[in-house]
Amino acid sequence: MLTPPVTHAAVCKWETGQTEPGISHLLQISELLGIDIPSVRDGVRDPMLSEMDSYLLKMTETQRSAVLGVARAMVDC
Repeated sequence: MLTPPVTHAAVCKWETGQTEPGISHLLQISELLGIDIPSVRDGVRDPMLSEMDSYLLKMTETQRSAVLGVARAMVDC
């Protein structure tokens, strides 16, 4: 639960881009979802994708190419 609590109407405005949550709510949402604040602001993102991004950023180009090849092979099965 967010503190202070927010109304359903407020969340709807966030989702439609009419308003944005304040920094306090952004921090809480970020922690609850396990994603960074830019991801919260850009739309809710699967935490697994954020984790995958963090690994990909640490890899060399050769390693990223290998991972991409494996992902393609898994999807194309």
